[in-house]
Amino acid sequence: MTMTATTTNGKPQRKPLADQIDRLDGILDGLADALNGAVADAAREGARLAVKEAILEVLASPELRGLIARPQNPAPPTVPGPVRAPGVWARLKARLATLRNKVAEAAKPALDNAAAKCRQAGPALATARTLLGVAWRFKRVALTGLGVGLVTTAASYLAPHPVSAALTGVGGTLSALALQGGLWARATAKKLNLL
Repeated sequence: MTMTATTTNGKPQRKPLADQIDRLDGILDGLADALNGAVADAAREGARLAVKEAILEVLASPELRGLIARPQNPAPPTVPGPVRAPGVWARLKARLATLRNKVAEAAKPALDNAAAKCRQAGPALATARTLLGVAWRFKRVALTGLGVGLVTTAASYLAPHPVSAALTGVGGTLSALALQGGLWARATAKKLNLL
């Protein structure tokens, strides 16, 4: 807002006070804006110069360069603190391991003895296995003989005494004949190389 200056009696007239205050207020606002920018620029430039000077001083100082170039001395070894006693679980595990070792040492002779006896029993077990194999081949004959024997026993038990005696005699005779016939057949088969 500007006013034209008017003259009274050849003298210029003063501007009103409100106009001057407005003008000063505008100047102050401009100065405040300029001052904030100037302070920020100065702080930025000062920080940049301070960092630059610090880096140049570090690079120029032989003592500081020697500290940077030398490897750091290793830290002195730390003194171990008091050793903690093992916990309950660790002690229990250690005792169980000791007990297991003692039992193994005590049982070793008995186990060795049992193993030796098993090795000695090997041939006897092989013989028994062979005999069971042979008996298995004649299972039908053995089961038939057992069945006939049981039927004969039941009939002899239920029959009167004279009939029972006769059945026993006939059964014994037939058994003897069957045994002799089997032995004869086996000997013949061996002679003919059938077995």
